[in-house]
Amino acid sequence: MTAAKLRVYLAGPEVFLPDAIDIGRRKKALCAQFGLDGLFPLDNDVPIDALAPHAAARRIYDGNIAMLRACDAVIANLTPFRGPGVDDGTAFEVGFAAALGTPVMGYSNVYGTLAAKAAAASVVATTGEDGARDADGLLVEDFALPANLMLACAADADQPSIDRNAAFFEGDAAPDGPADARWRDLALFERCLAHAAGWAERRA
Repeated sequence: MTAAKLRVYLAGPEVFLPDAIDIGRRKKALCAQFGLDGLFPLDNDVPIDALAPHAAARRIYDGNIAMLRACDAVIANLTPFRGPGVDDGTAFEVGFAAALGTPVMGYSNVYGTLAAKAAAASVVATTGEDGARDADGLLVEDFALPANLMLACAADADQPSIDRNAAFFEGDAAPDGPADARWRDLALFERCLAHAAGWAERRA
């Protein structure tokens, strides 16, 4: 009897790209090459056109939650989105997966700590003895991690290892680099897939 494929939820802001469906297909095809079953958020063929906005949002939410509950692992694109932080929907999905005890593997196509990304995005207004602060005087988190500590620790960003379920991989693109490098380069996504496939083999 053939073992069921590891189901991997593909979290990330790619759903907002104009070619989101194509990106999802590419990611799912790469999953298949690694013997994994990729679940892309837009796989939910939700008939929302006839729904009111709030009802449509709830339908999408329920569908994505169902997919997260059905998956064995999450691969999250934590590349900075509309600022130095990650997409908030992706952040929620990582947190939901962590609460379920589902392994999270993450990647960012932009290099650097969250503090460095905040500085590059002109979020930092002042720097004092207690660290950098934004224009409202709020502290800019700096734990030498590539994302907010709750996300980075969920994906084990400080120590990626094939011996762990979680992993985080960073690219070398600059925060102000071309969009194609940020959103369409899948090299680090493939590294996450290799990690997930290795975990699936050990688990079998």
